[in-house]
Amino acid sequence: MSNTSNKNRVYKDGRTFWGVIKTMMEELKIEQEKQKFIPEDLNLKVGYKMDDIDFNHTVIIEEGNILAKEGILDDADVVIKVSSQMFHDMNIGKISSMQALTSSLFEFEKGDMGKVLLAGTMPTMIYYRKACEIHCIK
Repeated sequence: MSNTSNKNRVYKDGRTFWGVIKTMMEELKIEQEKQKFIPEDLNLKVGYKMDDIDFNHTVIIEEGNILAKEGILDDADVVIKVSSQMFHDMNIGKISSMQALTSSLFEFEKGDMGKVLLAGTMPTMIYYRKACEIHCIK
C-alpha cells in the first residue's frame, strides 16, 4: 500500500502509535466537553487495520462522545486498511484523504464512503497533530 521504507516510517510499532491515539482521544474529549462539536445523533464505528505495525484500532463516535479501542470491533460500520505512515501523512496534512483514496493508498474492507465522510467531519487532524507534538513525533 505504501512504498515508504521501514527505516523512514514514523511508527516502528503499534505501542508508540497507540500512545499517540490515546493522547489524541484525551485531547478530543476535553474539547468536546467545551464545544460539543460531535452531534449527539451521530453513531459510527470506524476500524483501522495497520498491518505494517501489526496494530488495529476502532474509533467509536456515539451520543456526542468519541473514543478509541484497541482491535477491530465486530460491529464496526467501516473498516479501513491503511499503513501507519499513510494514516500519519493524511492526519498531518502531507496528503489529502481524497488524494489517498483516489490513488488507492488505503482500502475499504467494510462499509461505504458515505459513512467515512461522516467520520471525516470530526476535527481529529488538529488533535492528532497535537498528540504528535506531545509525543515528539514529526
